Amino acid sequence: MTLEQLRIFVAVATELNMTRAAEVLRLSQSAVSAAVSALERRHDVKLFDRVGRGIALTPAGAVFLTEAKDILNRSQQAERVLEDLSTLRRGSIQLVASQTVGNYWLPRQLMSFHSSNPDIDLSVEITNSDRVMDWITSGKAELGFIESPVTMDGLEATQVGTDQMVLIGSREIGLQIDRAMLMSLPWVIREEGSGTRAMLLEFLSHYRLTLSDIRIALVLPSNEAIASAVSDGLGVALMSRLAAGFLGQSSEIAIRPSPQPDRALTMVLSTQRHRSSAVQAFVRQIKAGSNPALI
Repeated sequence: MTLEQLRIFVAVATELNMTRAAEVLRLSQSAVSAAVSALERRHDVKLFDRVGRGIALTPAGAVFLTEAKDILNRSQQAERVLEDLSTLRRGSIQLVASQTVGNYWLPRQLMSFHSSNPDIDLSVEITNSDRVMDWITSGKAELGFIESPVTMDGLEATQVGTDQMVLIGSREIGLQIDRAMLMSLPWVIREEGSGTRAMLLEFLSHYRLTLSDIRIALVLPSNEAIASAVSDGLGVALMSRLAAGFLGQSSEIAIRPSPQPDRALTMVLSTQRHRSSAVQAFVRQIKAGSNPALI
């Protein structure tokens, strides 16, 4: 059964005359008759009765007419949806981002895209970097942003900015960071799988330290929770300078730059999955406005 057969059947059922239906459809009468006959033979059901010189729907034909009209209407709606999606009059993007880039860099990008494409729905999930890559690989999300190296196959990575890591804690940490000080202080750290935790491991390696060498007071799931814990005097932490802005200008908190190089903020997409027109438009905006340094 084809949409064309349904269209012919509905026209005949509406006109109840093969000749008039053929004129409406701009087809030959024989083509119209053949299409109806093919439906009847294929499904072994009679759709029309001959009544004098005209035709009438059988009970089966009347039931089928309702379904046929509904299918044709849905087909037209589907065509309109595809047209809207291809022209950005409609659509959605499922994004996923790790904590720092998702909370401090991405919102401005979302607002800019929304102002140009108000009919595109944007949905964002915030998690850690490992889960971002999992979501993109599995197709759970279409577009991801992380602040750690890409460690999975099948992902396309584009740097969209940079971020600096800083050590935050009470004023007692002083201006100089050394190995003995880092071992003596209580630490508040992120959970396993986060980009910030990966950067902490790299930071400690500069001082020939590992996690087993430091005093871990708390493991928390977000930058905001870590900043609050540090503000309450529960320890020191390594975090993004962007995230450290949550602390404001507190006179009780010291912020010291890490000796590490700046870390890249990265956009990730699957190399295996189709990219909708909306996703392609968002990617174009990001690439056009990407800056190697974040303010």
